[in-house]
Amino acid sequence: MKKLFFLSGILLLQLSLDVAVAQTSMNGEFSSGQYPQTKSLLYLAGLYRQSLGLSEAQINAIKTSRTAVSDLKEQHSAADLSKYELVKLKEILSDNQFERFLVLKNRPIAEKLVVRVWNGMIAQQLVTPSDSTKLYFLVRTHLLSELITRDYFIDDPVCQQKHLDELGLKAPSVLFKYLHNGQSRPSEKNPYRADFIW
Repeated sequence: MKKLFFLSGILLLQLSLDVAVAQTSMNGEFSSGQYPQTKSLLYLAGLYRQSLGLSEAQINAIKTSRTAVSDLKEQHSAADLSKYELVKLKEILSDNQFERFLVLKNRPIAEKLVVRVWNGMIAQQLVTPSDSTKLYFLVRTHLLSELITRDYFIDDPVCQQKHLDELGLKAPSVLFKYLHNGQSRPSEKNPYRADFIW
C-alpha cells in the first residue's frame, strides 16, 4: 500500500511539474514531445539514460539484456518479450529509476488515450468541450496511474489486479460512468468492472 501511494506521489509530481525532458539519442536530440516509436523497453531505457541517471554498469547491463532479447525474438511472442524486458529493467534499475522510467514510458500513451476517452465522453454527453482542464487532468492522471500500475506489477498478477481494483474505485466519477455504461459505482448485483479498452 505504501508503494502505491509512493507511485502516486511520483506520478503527480511528474505531471504537475510537466517538465520537458531532453534526451540524447544516437542520432541527436529528442524531447519529451517526440517520443520514439519503439516496442523495445530496454532500448527506450537507453534513450532515457540521462533523465534516469544511469551508471555505466547499468547501461552495459541493458545492452547485454537487449542482446539476450534479440536471441529470444523467434521463440517468444511480443507480449512475453515486453514482460521479460520490464522484469529485467526492474532488476537493473533502482526503484526510483524504474518508477521514473515507467512515468516516461507511459506518459505519451496516456496522452493519446485521454484524448480518445475525452472525445468518447463528449460524444456520450458526460462532459462538454468547455469542461475544466482540471477534470481533463484528473482523467489523464488516472489513466497514467493505471498504465504505470500494470507495468510496475507485471511480474505479480495477483498484486497487479489488487492495485488496479483499488485504483478503479478511485477513478473520477465521470470516467467511471464512461467505462461502466453510466453507472456511478458498481452495484451489489453486478460488482464486476469493465476493463479499459486499450
